[in-house]
Amino acid sequence: RMLDLIRSQINAHYEKNADIKRSLIEQALKLAENEDNQKAIEAVKRLQALWKATGPALRKEEQGLWKAFRAACDALFEKRQQQADAFKADLEVNKAAALALLDQLKGFLALSGKNLMDARIQVTACQQAFQELGALPRGQGPRLERDFKQSIERFAGLVAQQLQAEKEQVWLDLLTAADHIRLSQLPENVDSAASLEEAARTFITGVAQWPKNGLQALEEKLLRGAGDTTADENELALKGLCIRAEILSDRPTPETDKGLRMQVQMSRLQQGFGQNALDKQTELNAMVLEWVAVGPVATAVYQGLVERFVTCR
Repeated sequence: RMLDLIRSQINAHYEKNADIKRSLIEQALKLAENEDNQKAIEAVKRLQALWKATGPALRKEEQGLWKAFRAACDALFEKRQQQADAFKADLEVNKAAALALLDQLKGFLALSGKNLMDARIQVTACQQAFQELGALPRGQGPRLERDFKQSIERFAGLVAQQLQAEKEQVWLDLLTAADHIRLSQLPENVDSAASLEEAARTFITGVAQWPKNGLQALEEKLLRGAGDTTADENELALKGLCIRAEILSDRPTPETDKGLRMQVQMSRLQQGFGQNALDKQTELNAMVLEWVAVGPVATAVYQGLVERFVTCR
């Protein structure tokens, strides 16, 4: 009887251990349903520790219980590996997309003029797509983000330059139109004056945009003709505008005109120059309208003067 009692107590202990292990198996199986797999992994590791701390069940049950528990644990670890593999795959997909967007953006950096301006919508779309990308590989993400940001900044700089160039072009077109008119008004071109004037009008008609008062200044120049001033007076007027532009833009004046520059500076000081001064670009633009109003000078003289004048802009 004593032996039976001892055997009964031992069997009860084994059964208690078996019940504990069955409970651990059930808990491990439920963890597989947890959406937060990281928390589930942490929980199953605690269950594994409890399993080790729990004594054995009957030999005929122990192996089956262990297989069931291990299978439940393995399922969780396999799920974690699958998620890790999927995450790595997503990183590679995002990296490939980022590189494609970067290549596309670099292509836009090679554009100029109208094509560059038209690409602004596509660049905005690239920015939006890049921002919507998921995580990037840790070792490459920061570099890709830096390269993309720098490319965006370079594109913005090119657009700003293009906008400035377009602003400047309207003034250059005005000077070109004035030059066409000048040619038609030169005494040596009297025989071809009509065709030269027609060429000037054709050029003017072909320009889509003029600065404020620019077209009016050209029409007045055409109407006025060569005017009553002499070529020498016209040359002096153009030199005066060159010198004013050189002073304003802090550029040197040719040695032959330094005396005239001194006169211009003295005159401007006497007139209180700077009291109500316009900003540099506004004043330079106003000088172009003055330039247009000046009568004709010979081409050999004009070319050097207009180059000086344009260089100051």
